[in-house]
Amino acid sequence: MKRKIQFVFHTIFHPADGFWDMKREKRGYMPICLVLQFLFFVSSVIKEYAVGFMFDTSLGNKTSIGLLFAVSLAPVLFFAVANLSITTFLEGEGTFKDIYMMVCYCLTPVIVVSIVTTILTNVVSLDEQTYITLINFLGYFWTGVMLFVGIMEVHNYSMSRTFASVILSIIAMAIMAFVLLLVLDMISQIFGFGYSLMQEIRTRT
Repeated sequence: MKRKIQFVFHTIFHPADGFWDMKREKRGYMPICLVLQFLFFVSSVIKEYAVGFMFDTSLGNKTSIGLLFAVSLAPVLFFAVANLSITTFLEGEGTFKDIYMMVCYCLTPVIVVSIVTTILTNVVSLDEQTYITLINFLGYFWTGVMLFVGIMEVHNYSMSRTFASVILSIIAMAIMAFVLLLVLDMISQIFGFGYSLMQEIRTRT
């Protein structure tokens, strides 16, 4: 288990070697991925509810735990599905499991940075907000770098094909989100119509 945890940090500092080993040497570990996914959710909750009051811009309107869970889970699954669908046409070598595990490992910098900056907001003044923003940017930037390198290694792509894969995956995610919202809206309207119909029937009987 110690080596599996060390491998998470190995992918941070050596993403090319790490994701190559994950794909070819099978060094990725699904339980670690699930833990990272959960920690991503936990870090989102911490960032929302434990941020220092001087840095709190929510004005008391906190995002619900359920919505934070959905926001933490959906992008990872959406990207894995979207990237798989795109790379199927671009002759990618990665499976859904490979892509999902890679994305989860890429979450590590964001998880660490979110927790660290949340703690810092409770001990520093508003004058240091620039440093908090910079730390957050570096975390998300490095996650983006890891994601780009991960796609390249998992699918055995060139840099140009990796770039095309990322762009097309983002477009596919947007389409998936639009279709999902459309379906949910239709379901909501159907249930609303059914409820109104039942109320009408009750009032007439």
